[in-house]
Amino acid sequence: HCCSCSLRPPPATCPPCSPLPCRPGTATAKRPSAVQSLAGNCAARSSQLGAVGPDGAGGGTVEELKARIISLALERAFLMEPLPTDAAAFTRRLEEGRGRLTLIANEVARMALVILLEYQTAARKLKDSKNAAPAVEDASAQLQRLVPKRFLLATPWPRLQHVARYLQAITLRLDKYRADPARDAARVVELRPLEQRYWRLVAERKGVHDERMAEFRWLLEELRVSLFAQELRTPQPVSVKRLEKAWAQLGA
Repeated sequence: HCCSCSLRPPPATCPPCSPLPCRPGTATAKRPSAVQSLAGNCAARSSQLGAVGPDGAGGGTVEELKARIISLALERAFLMEPLPTDAAAFTRRLEEGRGRLTLIANEVARMALVILLEYQTAARKLKDSKNAAPAVEDASAQLQRLVPKRFLLATPWPRLQHVARYLQAITLRLDKYRADPARDAARVVELRPLEQRYWRLVAERKGVHDERMAEFRWLLEELRVSLFAQELRTPQPVSVKRLEKAWAQLGA
C-alpha cells in the first residue's frame, strides 16, 4: 500500500500519491496501543455505567464507540486544516501529531464519557417523567439530534465541548416541568417557529448547508438552554429576538 498510510514520511522513491496518512478509521492507519487502550477503557467504562445500551443507543456499540474515539483522536492529531502540502510540512505534522496523540486521545475519551453519562441521565429522566408528554416528546427529539450513534464524528469539535451542557439542560427542564408546565409550554411556543423554519430549510436543501446555517443550528441549542435552564448560562447572549435577526441575515 502507499507508504504514507503507515504515518511515515514517504521516501524519495515513493510512487506519486497523497502525502497524507490515511483517513482515521481506515484499516491501514496505524493506531498506537496507548490510544487503543484509552479508547477501549472509555468505551468499556461507558458500558459498565449503562451509558451505552445493548442496542447501541447514544453512541453505537462499545466497539463502534472505541473506533470513533480513535478516529477523532487521529483526525485531531494529524488531519487538521490546513493540511501539509510538501514533505517538510508532512514530516513536521507527523512529529507534532505523534507527540500529542495520547493527550488528544485522552481528551476525546474523557469528553465522550462525560457526554454519554449526561445522555444516560437525560434518557432516564425522560423515561421517568410522568404526565409531561409535551415536554418529553420535544426533549426526546432534541436528545436524538444531539447524540446520534456517530455523534463524536458528526459534531464539530468546538460544539462537541458544549453537548454535555445541552444534555444537562434537558434534565433540568424536566425537573422543573411539574412545578410549572404552563411556563414550559410558553417557552416551546416561542422556540418552535424558529426550529420549524430551520429544519424545513435543512430538508429543502437535502441536508446541505453552509457555515452560517450550521451556526444557527447551534444557536437554537443555546436558546433552549436560555429558555429552559438559564442557570447553566450560555457563552453569548441569546434570545428569540436575536435569533430572528440571525435568521433574517441568512436570507432564507
